[in-house]
Amino acid sequence: MRETELKRDLSKCNKGRHWYKTHELALKLLEQFSENLSIYNIIRYFAHTNSAKCCMNKKGSRMAEKRLFINCREYLQGEIKILQPDILVTQGAKAREAIEEVFAGRIKGYESLNILDLCKFKVVEIVDRHNSLWIPTDHPSYFKRFWKQYDNCWSIYEGAVGKFMNK
Repeated sequence: MRETELKRDLSKCNKGRHWYKTHELALKLLEQFSENLSIYNIIRYFAHTNSAKCCMNKKGSRMAEKRLFINCREYLQGEIKILQPDILVTQGAKAREAIEEVFAGRIKGYESLNILDLCKFKVVEIVDRHNSLWIPTDHPSYFKRFWKQYDNCWSIYEGAVGKFMNK
């Protein structure tokens, strides 16, 4: 999968769609650490995981059934422990619920820095003494809230990442 992601031509992706917005958020969070980053090379600095490992091939790429997310959660913790990310961004309620379940008791603190209660982040202990900044976002397909986060929170997330990484 990683090889496929690295070969994807992002210039051919619709700029308003999920795949492009994922790359755009990664760039927003990480460009403060290197002036050589661009939307076209940011994929080298993040990895996609999914709380549902199988595809149901639903029409219009609709969300899989709940049982798929539940059945696959057992793999998520191991996957994240292997990656040991410094920053963990989830997209959507199912991903947020999965992190809350598999890392229960390891989630510390909570911040909401916006009057709309949109801009939230927490710290998660992934493995002993390795903390990740967790940013639970709405999925880009949830247009109304996603675009509110896009307009109001991305700069806040960027600041939180800078502060967390510079401890």
